[in-house]
Amino acid sequence: MKTLNPFRGRLSRSVMELMESDPEIREQFERLQLMVIKKYMASSKH
Repeated sequence: MKTLNPFRGRLSRSVMELMESDPEIREQFERLQLMVIKKYMASSKH
């Protein structure tokens, strides 16, 4: 499973390190995730 998408694993690890070092980045990232989820939910209904 890990060899399926190594880039994503590397990217998420970097994001986690960033979020741990900077609470503001964590806040922005969580807000972005919520926006993406809301847009996805809205588009999947239609």
